[in-house]
Amino acid sequence: MKKLLILFLLLRITVMLFSNDGGFISTGDTLHPTINSNISFAYERLIIREQFDGNSGGYIVDAYFIFMNPTNDNINLLVGFESQASALYSGSSESGITNFSVLMNGKLLPYKENRINDSTFAFVFNAEFKPGKNVIMHSYFMPSGHGWGWNTGFHYVLQTGSRWRESLIKDIEILVFVKGNIQVTGNYDFNIIGLGKKINSRNYFIKSGYLYFKETNFKPVDDLSVITVPIGTYTGFNKDGSINIDSLADQPNRFKQESIETFLQSTTKSNLRILRNTIYGLYGYIFKDTELLTLFRAKDWYIPDPNVSMETVAISNDQSKLLKRIQFYEK
Repeated sequence: MKKLLILFLLLRITVMLFSNDGGFISTGDTLHPTINSNISFAYERLIIREQFDGNSGGYIVDAYFIFMNPTNDNINLLVGFESQASALYSGSSESGITNFSVLMNGKLLPYKENRINDSTFAFVFNAEFKPGKNVIMHSYFMPSGHGWGWNTGFHYVLQTGSRWRESLIKDIEILVFVKGNIQVTGNYDFNIIGLGKKINSRNYFIKSGYLYFKETNFKPVDDLSVITVPIGTYTGFNKDGSINIDSLADQPNRFKQESIETFLQSTTKSNLRILRNTIYGLYGYIFKDTELLTLFRAKDWYIPDPNVSMETVAISNDQSKLLKRIQFYEK
């Protein structure tokens, strides 16, 4: 009888929807948050992997959830995973998300993509929560591109976790595989597993490895944003209009060749020396010159690596070309 009642309610115009970590009420085409008082959110493991080839690519997302149904009956619900649209699809009727798949208790489920508002979508599927433990897994690819200042970013909705029973996620783990200068928004104090530097609770530099967050009785009051920003300045230029040395050493292809030549011709021999050594400092070369070592140790991105030498450092083709031009003007 309970099953029939639930199925009847699902056929009404107003239905309940649950995202990966929250619920909705749908009236027509509009989704509104609601709270489910029965099913609890026992565990979430979120893995985000950056995947870029040049200026294109995006993020691979794998999520594993455990939900607990405390009743003795199967509960049939219309479930939905909520996500913001890719920045590349801003203003579009599509989310941009590809390769989406969802499994519940080992079974691959069909789904539909529903639009919640201009920037948020829900991937909706029918789910049957059996008594006790239920496992939902989903994965997808979120395309991204280098935005203003060559920064890239990924946003993941977590606040909806508060809509489940007791308004919390019992246990949560987040693993973010990114490299470079990373900025995190939201109340998430990550640890670095691998080689990197934690600048503060919002800024990190990752040379290899990943960011890791774990918490029990987690109350999701913030969503998670992970932004990869270029070394140096967002624009690549200082306030006075001159080229930023860190930016130039990191990504010479950000600048027009004539701009580089003008800068190299007009800057001081001291700046040329710093710029030349910055290329090696990016790879962790430990400088014997105490002045240079002091200078680079003050950089957020500098991580000394005893395995790196001038002969073995694998600089990029663009950096190699820049190095030759620097040495030309140093003569």
